[in-house]
Amino acid sequence: MPPQVARPPIAENFRQIITMAMRRHGVPRIRTILDAGSPLIEAGLIAPDGLATVADRLGAGTPVDGDHEVVFALLADSALVRR
Repeated sequence: MPPQVARPPIAENFRQIITMAMRRHGVPRIRTILDAGSPLIEAGLIAPDGLATVADRLGAGTPVDGDHEVVFALLADSALVRR
């Protein structure tokens, strides 16, 4: 691969896009999970207070490192529950 591909001078960063998507679609999904419940919460795999805190930060547009990883919990919940 040419150096421009193997080691591009400017790395692509989708953080803003992911943050916008999580704010627009993830936060409402998290609120639904918190309101309706989830097998992941019932099994003790997700702490509802922590999930609510992440939703608040995402909704405010002030996520911290690791907040975007909540997408894995959303995917797991979607695989377990039909909403």
